[in-house]
Amino acid sequence: MQPGVLPVYLKRMFGGFGVLMDSMMFGLITDNALYLRVGADNRLLHRLKSVTLVGSDEMPI
Repeated sequence: MQPGVLPVYLKRMFGGFGVLMDSMMFGLITDNALYLRVGADNRLLHRLKSVTLVGSDEMPI
């Protein structure tokens, strides 16, 4: 493992798997889809990289 890099691990929850790093959940895998937590801090980063964020209603955010 590289210095400063924490391991990512999965934990069963909500009928799927939580994606965690350092006990902080940042994603959820369920129904063959990966959902990532998006907030004010990383929303701009996703826009700059031309990543389309999709809400639970399947509409772009």
